[in-house]
Amino acid sequence: MVFEKKHLGLLIIIALVAIFSEWQVTAAFFIASTVMPFLFIFLSDIFRALFKKKYKFKFREACKQGWKPGSSFGIVAFIFLLPLYYAVSAFEYSIVFSFPIATTIIMLSSVKIAVKKSFGFIIFIISILFSISHSLLILWLISFFNSLV
Repeated sequence: MVFEKKHLGLLIIIALVAIFSEWQVTAAFFIASTVMPFLFIFLSDIFRALFKKKYKFKFREACKQGWKPGSSFGIVAFIFLLPLYYAVSAFEYSIVFSFPIATTIIMLSSVKIAVKKSFGFIIFIISILFSISHSLLILWLISFFNSLV
């Protein structure tokens, strides 16, 4: 893998976040923001190979396709979702409900901004499911890392 400038930006953001937040939260956001997009795209590539007869699965290409959104989304997650986590956790509401809802709003807004044309119902549903599962994974990882201490 070639080290690019956007990876340097992600490392700088991780270093800054690690200074100002707990290591459990930083590790949870890093794992969830890089692994979730990678797995989503990697598994969708596998399913595409299974159901489309003309499509041939190439492991190296699937890894490249999965890593690009993972590294790009990692920067977005650290910039927007980490402060959102701290803002939502400051309120009296249950974080198990409020953080996935807030994450879904951020994700749908970013998808709407990123996609120039109008997107269909399937992309809308996938964005909602992805953001809810992503935020619940973050919350689970934070509680898991807190239990290790």
